[in-house]
Amino acid sequence: MRCRPGNRNALPSVGSVFRQSGQTLRRDSGQSGQGLVEFALVLPILLLVVLGFIGFGNVMRQINAMNNAADAGAFYASLGHNHADVENYVRLRLSQELVDPDQVELDVSPTTYSYGDIVTVTITKTMVIDAVLWEARFPIPVQASEVVQKEVGP
Repeated sequence: MRCRPGNRNALPSVGSVFRQSGQTLRRDSGQSGQGLVEFALVLPILLLVVLGFIGFGNVMRQINAMNNAADAGAFYASLGHNHADVENYVRLRLSQELVDPDQVELDVSPTTYSYGDIVTVTITKTMVIDAVLWEARFPIPVQASEVVQKEVGP
């Protein structure tokens, strides 16, 4: 294609040059699906890693919530509250931190205590981690315990 005499600065487009010579513009056919195949191979592994991090984070969150509830319950007991009130308070704290209080074993010992006694609050839960690709379940027993001395008189 020639430039028109009145428009000397105009350059022919690449497509018009290829059309005049009989060639067509084509992509390199060897590279067309390589990125898609690599993504399809890496995506399941990446999803497993992300789901593993989410599951591990959930377990750690529940362990932290159990430790916080045991600490709060022990402090509540040290202020002179009775056994039933301490259990109800710990179960309330667990439910506030999104841990099902019906799935935990709670032990406040001794059942009756007076000034100067040592009070122990123990929370035990068996957490289950489900494997994603196979029918395996991994139970993990977790225990949170706090010990205090009752500071308030009778």
